[in-house]
Amino acid sequence: MPSNFQLFGAVHLAILGAVVALAGATMALLTPNLWEPFPSFGTVQFFVDHGLIVASVLFLAWSGLMRPRAWSVARAMVVLNVLAALIGVFNFVYKTDYMYLRAKPRNASLLDLLGPWPWYLVATEFVALALFLLLYLPFRDLPQGRLRWSAAHSAHSQRTQRHPN
Repeated sequence: MPSNFQLFGAVHLAILGAVVALAGATMALLTPNLWEPFPSFGTVQFFVDHGLIVASVLFLAWSGLMRPRAWSVARAMVVLNVLAALIGVFNFVYKTDYMYLRAKPRNASLLDLLGPWPWYLVATEFVALALFLLLYLPFRDLPQGRLRWSAAHSAHSQRTQRHPN
């Protein structure tokens, strides 16, 4: 049975979005930029939102509904840079700082280790590439990109071996 991504012809977009979302949400969880003390609504919402992004992408990957291909890393880098360029224009026009393209966050973060502006933007390219490659590792050299430890795949394999209809 085809997945929803295949039914709507958005397989490539879903994979690219998932790779970028997983890397970005994971980094946000590791170095949160919070404006309110815990346990305020904004702080709880921040962790719930980013945690659900990570959980949903992992569910899609581990269930076998999303299978990154070998080209996913390169395309994710292109999509990320196009998105950053568009957001950079938005930031300039509206004086915002989405993706920290204009300045680092005021709180301490991993960006502090990457140098001053604009050099940390160059360094984040390499960090993003490393994260995307790490996210792809479990899928490489596997038939149809399935994870080795996927419970859905194991259960399906056991059922088809018992009942080969």
